[in-house]
Amino acid sequence: MLITQFIKLIFRKYFQSLYYSTIGLRKLKKLSLSNKIYPNTKSKEIIIYNTAINSSNLGDDIIVYFCKKFLCNTFTEYKFKEISTHKIPTKSEFEALMNAKAVIVCGSNFLSPTMENYSEWKFKIKLSGIPNFILLGAGMGIYGEITPFSKLFYSKLLVNKYLHSVRDEYTQAKLNEIGIENVINTGCMSMYSLQEKCNSIPCKKAKQVVTTVSHFIRKKERDFLLFDILKRNYEKIYFWPQGENDYKYVRKYFNDKVIFLDRSLSAYENCLKNNDVDYVGIRLHGGIFALNHMRRSIIIAIDNRATEISKDTNLPIVYEKDIKSDLENMINNEWETNIKINKDNWEIWNENLKNQLGI
Repeated sequence: MLITQFIKLIFRKYFQSLYYSTIGLRKLKKLSLSNKIYPNTKSKEIIIYNTAINSSNLGDDIIVYFCKKFLCNTFTEYKFKEISTHKIPTKSEFEALMNAKAVIVCGSNFLSPTMENYSEWKFKIKLSGIPNFILLGAGMGIYGEITPFSKLFYSKLLVNKYLHSVRDEYTQAKLNEIGIENVINTGCMSMYSLQEKCNSIPCKKAKQVVTTVSHFIRKKERDFLLFDILKRNYEKIYFWPQGENDYKYVRKYFNDKVIFLDRSLSAYENCLKNNDVDYVGIRLHGGIFALNHMRRSIIIAIDNRATEISKDTNLPIVYEKDIKSDLENMINNEWETNIKINKDNWEIWNENLKNQLGI
């Protein structure tokens, strides 16, 4: 039964890829030659294209929290409407996307080099015609060469009128490779205030720790090693389930001497505020949220997000391959958190957006 389901899945993915690579590409080319739909210039509505609604990852909620805080404080004269990126828009949502003053994507792994095979954005080809589409701290979710379909789609979507904010140098370079030059590396909105908070983050190890793992990218050998190191070095271990299935995974394999937090941002925030804790874990935005609460944090880099962001910002990480050799020393050594944020780039992006919106 499982083998049959697996074979069906492979065939479905193959034909989906074939569709987008052939029929989809022809449709997109036809669309690119059609007249663009221009919005109502008198519109006072900004769409927050929300990467957290319908997401199974509370890291998206962290990103969107900081994006919304910035947007609502900056564009006070506009009305805001939220639409999920994780589902196909309804007819009324599609009309709202097409007629909004601006459609602003709130960060996350929104971009994909192979949209025809994998994309966290649930899209239809006609969405490439959204006229005032703007990236805010978005990233390329996986490594890889950008396919012809993705190149044409992004070339139509990311128009020259706007500067697009991306979270790391890698994402900017990949878009530049396909001729999209109106891109600026601002970093992730969730890190905007971290540079000013660094002096308030302890240099020495705390007595307790809060940790995270990823059920989605689970490796039992790596995670056993992580928990073993934490148990040797901390008096108490809190676990925050950032992902939908993280709790079941940890409860099954790593239950011993672990205090489980509720799966909510408020529960995590209460833990960070009311306990003397470090953060040592696999979830990137679990660590960034801890840094925003002035908690010493070490993020285990298991994919391109933490790796590329750390290159640009000095985010404190340990590579997955170095957990055994480096993590324990980093926990016990004294060191300063020294996050670097390019505020000049943020200001350039913000001024461009204000100018285009006529503010």
